[in-house]
Amino acid sequence: MGLLRTLRNLFYGVVLCTTLFVGIPGNVLVIAAVRRKRLLRSTTNYLLANVAAADLATIVFAIICGIPYLFTLDNFPDIFCKIFYIGNLPVTTTSASTLTLAILAIERYQAVIHPLQDSYKLREDTVKYAIVASWIISLGVTLPLYVFSVFENGECSHKYVNYKTYIIIAFSLVIFIPCLVMLFCYGCIVKELYFKNSVAPQNISAAEEAAMRQKLFKRSACVTVVFVSCFLPVAIIHTLRLYIGVKTDIRNIAFAIYFLDAAINPLIYSCQSSNFRQAFIEIIKDYCNKARKRVIKKNRDVTHGDTES
Repeated sequence: MGLLRTLRNLFYGVVLCTTLFVGIPGNVLVIAAVRRKRLLRSTTNYLLANVAAADLATIVFAIICGIPYLFTLDNFPDIFCKIFYIGNLPVTTTSASTLTLAILAIERYQAVIHPLQDSYKLREDTVKYAIVASWIISLGVTLPLYVFSVFENGECSHKYVNYKTYIIIAFSLVIFIPCLVMLFCYGCIVKELYFKNSVAPQNISAAEEAAMRQKLFKRSACVTVVFVSCFLPVAIIHTLRLYIGVKTDIRNIAFAIYFLDAAINPLIYSCQSSNFRQAFIEIIKDYCNKARKRVIKKNRDVTHGDTES
């Protein structure tokens, strides 16, 4: 038991350090890269940047929401219960991630399966509406978490007329149905790209376009598979808790794996996309150069002040 406890705590420590020191700067880099580099401004990358923003918010809010659990509170305002104490905000941001990945799957499906149907394609000037819609729907579905969070008997809790019904409906809308959409879209794409007997491209541009579609598909699918693998266990365990008991250690391990997803995505982008990788390097170099110039200027000002005195 002692060895298992040590291994479990070591696992939690690795997940925490990875999330803090890889997840936060990594997702900031993804957002900055898409914002600053014109080459990365595409509908797919805008959606990936929204996933990065949601992941970043999930990490930050999870840390904030975890702070009160370190203390024993006899009196806690309901407003803090609604926003911070129970962790409602991370649920909203995670829902936005799930819906964005579903939109990404549909976007890839349209680009690969129906490339000529321009009327249904997301464009750079319309993708923002899809991103805003993902956040509005997520907030709408999770709004009861905020409304019915109260502080009673020394702890925060959710007070619903029918909590089980709400959880099943909410999880279906923002988790299970989007996952089915992703499964359908990527299943069709795999069939189209790898198993359909089609005529090989006869010119270089067509071959390059086919290779680009496969590369974009692999990156999008990889991000989706990692997210579903990390988050679906938490959703299933939380649903099972409504009907049967689930051990605390199992729940904690599932939550740790879930937070690990936020740190993995930037690594996927850097490994699978040379454009993202180059953008990350340029942003880091630019930041280091600016920091070095600030230090030099500060030292020069200090030296100049000492000379005058």
